[in-house]
Amino acid sequence: MNYYLIFNNLLKLNKKNNAFNVAKIGKRQKDPLSFFALGRCYYEGIGVEEDVKKAKELMSKYMSFALKKKEYPFKNYSLGYCYEYALGVEKDMVKALSFYEKAASENDEDAIERLQKEIELSEDEEAALIEFESASYAYDKGKYKEAFNRYLKAYYHGHKLAPLMLGDMLDKGLLGKKEKEEAIKYYLEGVNRGDSASCAYLGYHYDSFFNEEYDMESAIYYYKLGIERGDDNCLLMLGMCYEEGRGVEQDLDIAKLYFEVAAEMDNPLANSRLGFIYYYGTFGKTDFKKAMRYFKKAMELGNVDVMLFLGNMYQNGIGTKPNLSKAIALYSLAASKGDRRAYTRLGNLYKRGLGVDINEELSFKYYKIAADMNDIPALYNVAKFYENGIAVPKDMEKALFYYTKAADLGDEISQFKVGGTYYFGIGVEKHYDIAFHYLKLAADQDNADAMNLVGECYYFANGVKENKEEAFKYYLKAAEKGHSSAQYNVGYCYLYGIGTEKELSLALHYLNLAKDNGNELAKKEIEKLELKGED
Repeated sequence: MNYYLIFNNLLKLNKKNNAFNVAKIGKRQKDPLSFFALGRCYYEGIGVEEDVKKAKELMSKYMSFALKKKEYPFKNYSLGYCYEYALGVEKDMVKALSFYEKAASENDEDAIERLQKEIELSEDEEAALIEFESASYAYDKGKYKEAFNRYLKAYYHGHKLAPLMLGDMLDKGLLGKKEKEEAIKYYLEGVNRGDSASCAYLGYHYDSFFNEEYDMESAIYYYKLGIERGDDNCLLMLGMCYEEGRGVEQDLDIAKLYFEVAAEMDNPLANSRLGFIYYYGTFGKTDFKKAMRYFKKAMELGNVDVMLFLGNMYQNGIGTKPNLSKAIALYSLAASKGDRRAYTRLGNLYKRGLGVDINEELSFKYYKIAADMNDIPALYNVAKFYENGIAVPKDMEKALFYYTKAADLGDEISQFKVGGTYYFGIGVEKHYDIAFHYLKLAADQDNADAMNLVGECYYFANGVKENKEEAFKYYLKAAEKGHSSAQYNVGYCYLYGIGTEKELSLALHYLNLAKDNGNELAKKEIEKLELKGED
């Protein structure tokens, strides 16, 4: 028996007491939806006095069942209701409306009526604007769930830009995992509402420049539609398509034309693109004067990358006279906009005294700011300052902390540093397992010192199971990069057949390489062979 269907029909006939009694009977029969129905009764006062606490208890029992089971009649509406009114779960209008939409697609009348109320609000432009502005404020504060809920309300109020923001948040996975298919639905709605930026975002989705699975025909279609609506980013992207022959026949003249129009519309990336075209002479001869003009325009429009590039041009006198004061001003401007690379460059200048007096304290300050923003070179430099006691008290524990952060972000030198620290027990207890982990990471990035130590780990079973063949393999890789200890190790392995076959000629070859590189052990080994007459 479908107790909930009977309950629902009685509600529509306004027979609240009867509806309440049916819900109670269904609950006694352990019908899951009857727990939901009875919860509604206590929440809304249907045939009984309101009791929110009891309603939440019943809904919690229902939700523990509903979230585990597959689809069944009225499930989507009931879940939407629970998420909307925070019954048994945390309030979440995003999920609520999503479940209502699913229920509506199943012709659930209650869900259709519930969504209709949202749609009717779309005529309220003032409410749409308020919700959108509130959403944007929450977004800027990093309160993404609140922002999404408010953008969703603005969406139902009919705000033109709300679909784009909803799609972008889902695309970026700001609520958890990325949901590209859902994002596309919102982008399409934005296009339908006449938003030009949504055309650009749909173009990005289909463009091979951004995605491995692409549809350039669709990308070009949406870029052109966006251009018809006056979108400067669509001009930029279509220009790039013509520049690279991506989805269209390559035509540099058309590409340049699109870039110039977008630049005139104050698109910062189009201005920087033209700057690089003239800087590198992509479409012909280099023209540093024009390059500087476009770079400066891009910089005025807030393009931080260009600020750094211009700073580098002034610092090193590329296309202009060296001007360290201008370089510092540009790096400072980029730093004021929160760019971590700019702080690191300022740290470098004060460390080396370029255009300024050497100031290790100020250098450390800038490095530390960038390090706290996970800039790899800055993390490495802060670690070195702590390791050597430069501008701060010597502190190996802090040094290792920053080296480890840089290592975990993929910095090869820091990976070797951390690995070596644990391998040799420099300021810490030896931990061969940790050492091997970081040394292997550095070795896989072609660090010869790390390769040699990974070979040692395999040779002596330090942090890994003994494997002489693997040891020889890593020794050989390091030796081929000119590492003297590794050359000795390879020679030794060939000499005694360790991890490889005995090969006297190869043994002598590598031992002599190591000897020429100043390796004393190789020198002694060769002297022993000479005494035996095996030279």
